[in-house]
Amino acid sequence: MNIYTTRDIETQLVQEPNPSLWTVVVPAAGKGSRLGYDKAKILYPIHGRTILDRLIELLGPVCGRLFFVLSPEAACDVIPILKKYLPGKFEAPVIKDSRGMAESIYQAVPHITTPYTLIIWGDQVAISSETVRAVQKIHQSFPGNKLTLPLVQRKNPYTHYVFDNNGKLVEVLEQREGKIMPLIGESDCGVFACDTKRLQEIYKQVNQEGVVLSEATKEWNFLPLLSRFNVGDRPVNAYRLETAEETIGVNDISNVRALEAYFKKKEKVLKEAKRLSEKLRVAMFSGGRGTGAITEALLRYPDIELTLLVNTYDDGLSTGLLRRFIPGMLGPSDVRKNISRFLQQRQDSASQALLFLIEYRFPDPMDTATAITLLDAVRDITSHTFSSHELIEKREELSLRQMRMLSRYLDTFLRYYEQRIVDFPDFPFSDVSLGNILFAGCYLVNGQDFNQAVTHFSSFTEIGERVLNLTNGENRVLVAMKQHGQYLHDEASIVSSQDSSRIQEIFLLHDYLDQSKYQFGEHKIDNIRMLRNLEELPALSKAAEKSIQEADIIIYGPGTQYSSLFPSYLTSGVAEAIQANTKAEKVFIGNIARDFDIMGEDATTLVKAFLWYMGRKIEGAFPAQDLVTRFFFQKPPADVSGEVPYVPFDANAFDQPLDKVVWIDLEGEKGKHLGSRTVSELLQVVEGELQKRVTHVSQKVSIIVPAFNEERTIKQVLRELKALHFTRWKLDKEILLIDGRSSDQTYEIARREEGIRAYQVSGKSGRGKAYRLGIERAKGDIIVFFPSDGEYRVEDIQRIVAPLVSQEFSAVYGSRAYRTQDLNGTLERVYGKKGLLYLISKYGGISLSVLMLLLYQRFTSDPFTSIKGFNARVFRNLRFVREGVDYDMELMAKLIRSEHVILEIPVSYEARTLEQGKKITVWDGIQCLITLFQFFLWQPRNTSIKSSPLPQSVIPSKVRGVS
Repeated sequence: MNIYTTRDIETQLVQEPNPSLWTVVVPAAGKGSRLGYDKAKILYPIHGRTILDRLIELLGPVCGRLFFVLSPEAACDVIPILKKYLPGKFEAPVIKDSRGMAESIYQAVPHITTPYTLIIWGDQVAISSETVRAVQKIHQSFPGNKLTLPLVQRKNPYTHYVFDNNGKLVEVLEQREGKIMPLIGESDCGVFACDTKRLQEIYKQVNQEGVVLSEATKEWNFLPLLSRFNVGDRPVNAYRLETAEETIGVNDISNVRALEAYFKKKEKVLKEAKRLSEKLRVAMFSGGRGTGAITEALLRYPDIELTLLVNTYDDGLSTGLLRRFIPGMLGPSDVRKNISRFLQQRQDSASQALLFLIEYRFPDPMDTATAITLLDAVRDITSHTFSSHELIEKREELSLRQMRMLSRYLDTFLRYYEQRIVDFPDFPFSDVSLGNILFAGCYLVNGQDFNQAVTHFSSFTEIGERVLNLTNGENRVLVAMKQHGQYLHDEASIVSSQDSSRIQEIFLLHDYLDQSKYQFGEHKIDNIRMLRNLEELPALSKAAEKSIQEADIIIYGPGTQYSSLFPSYLTSGVAEAIQANTKAEKVFIGNIARDFDIMGEDATTLVKAFLWYMGRKIEGAFPAQDLVTRFFFQKPPADVSGEVPYVPFDANAFDQPLDKVVWIDLEGEKGKHLGSRTVSELLQVVEGELQKRVTHVSQKVSIIVPAFNEERTIKQVLRELKALHFTRWKLDKEILLIDGRSSDQTYEIARREEGIRAYQVSGKSGRGKAYRLGIERAKGDIIVFFPSDGEYRVEDIQRIVAPLVSQEFSAVYGSRAYRTQDLNGTLERVYGKKGLLYLISKYGGISLSVLMLLLYQRFTSDPFTSIKGFNARVFRNLRFVREGVDYDMELMAKLIRSEHVILEIPVSYEARTLEQGKKITVWDGIQCLITLFQFFLWQPRNTSIKSSPLPQSVIPSKVRGVS
């Protein structure tokens, strides 16, 4: 049996089927009685359309002649429909009391004149046009073909095709005939492509020998005739189906339900495919760990289609071991790591099991014999050896297709291992990645074609072609020369710890340098000249070129620049493809901190090196503005401790336009990008340029806690906040304590509390000043204000956050008014006998609400609430001047004038007394009234990115930053 996959057909069988050479026979004499249907089964509706409608749509375009074999009862209903949709193309033989499929098919066989016949059961509505087209292409591509059929491997098969060692079809087992079926079998889907002449000969032989009915069903079945198609040395051809649902026929109500679900799922997939075509397309030059957080953040955006472009010159640790063990293979680690990031976003058990398997590393130390035995057990999907091992348990969670592909990869690798180990005896499995071994097996399966292996491995993991090797797959090794003349002989040494001398130049060689053949002299320039003469730059792959040319955004990611990124830019054709895409935003994201390979670099030197390698070592080969439209650099945080070696940015030394620079704090973990903030800022910039909106995804909550002399409550409030989680929305959180220069121990207590970022305002304190500093330091997509005095419940923050996550509102206020049962009693408890304060408090808040309604046509029940949340984008183009309690009024006035809708939700509240620390004064209330009047005529400025540079005092005002 010859089995062809979809990829085989796409790459090898280019000739399209010729409909004029094909006749289709549809045996459709069945009744719908088992479905509780009083008409012909072919008229039964499935998900809003009849079986007949679906078959006409499927078969009409691919066959020149169509035979529908009908019962007398069906003919009167079906033939008018055929006349309407297939005029002049169909015949409808009528058979009374058919003894089975073989007899129904025989009604058409003598009348077929085309060289090829396609037979399809009259209830196989799930067959796709892709399957029919594939079977036709296979069948008519090879002269002498007698039978071609789609087969799918499935558990508990309904039918099973048995082949001998020569690929000859021996028999077809049928469950309904009482045959003993295997656990996993080769099932058909009711589609058969036949040589017409051989089909007619078989029926002639059967008629001469005498028709034999099956013992169990007493029917004349067609499947037992299939083994007669074996003629000479030509085996049966098969097309490997990947969708088991296509095998479902309409026999009973359970089949109908399964097909209804399948068509709904298929419709959803088609809608998703359409939506994908409208996504914002992002192509990012990536490495392994350096772009990890950014990749994961981008993948959470439903409106973004991300493609990662990697070079595969990695030769460290297990990757280097595999490259030496399989000469000519590039390094798969960055492919594997990035595929894992796609799998991390999927929650189904098969994807999570596959993620575990490809990221699994053998223990160190690991006995070789044990490793081989374990791999063999994982390979053999029927084996019970190591049945309790985590690898076997995870394997069982894979889909059947994935299990078989995994088995094939391991089987191929182990067979190669047995031969290679003779010449390469030292192959320790300790700390080797199982994912790299699987990829190596995939590479061997694909004839040592690296790019085809990447495609097949992506298919195995079901992520689509979203991770691409940048080059055509030519094997290259990466070496470098440092400024003081040291030669770095492989990629591993480039990324390893080294002295402070900068790397002067990298080179891509066909193979590791044989230093006995090529001698280094004492002059560095001569050594560099020799390496340049040996250098062979690879060419850009077609898939990578297409991704670059179609991208809306091209990102040059951070990472080990001289290993993961600069070698990518050396690829022939990369710069040309980027330059040709004139519509894309092209963003250079600098490293947060210096890696081993860039210890002597700064932002300016990295950009110069980037442009030089893009020009393939010719300075000025491509205008910088054709390759980069925006630069993102790290602005060290104000509380920098010196632990992180930040890549410095000097605006005075930078020789690119400063209005194209975004200089902000992008750091998450020390020395690493906070992916959510980086992507959010990037999208804010490019949306303005591309005039294309993206549905924003919140990924982090920043809780800002202003405090002034709250040593009595601060520890409890902070610990309750730390215990608060947003797992329902998959949100991270950060807590920022902003101290207003307390005279007690508030700040010291907060600083000692693990997981709290504590800051103090400078100069005169005030609630507004604390909020402003908190917003400047916050890195979340959602910002929540929460007091430190213990008057509010921490759990209410989740109620504040929910409408912000769903993007329904950009501001949510927690109102105490909705839950206040006894306002007079509460105020009396707070203010006691101080009657003036009692009256001002009682009527002051109401007055502010009424004034807000009169001036701004918005009523807010609780303008002084201390718990409120915002989409962080609200603050991008709003600048505030108030520093006290009146900041709340300025904020509300500007939100309303900027046309943001404020949602109020009820929250719990337990007021403090003056003695317990209540701080709002009469003067605060007066200031709030003045503020509302003052901002009555305020209007928001143009909020487009182009017209709103955000200056930083530390660098020239043309450099953009975001506070």
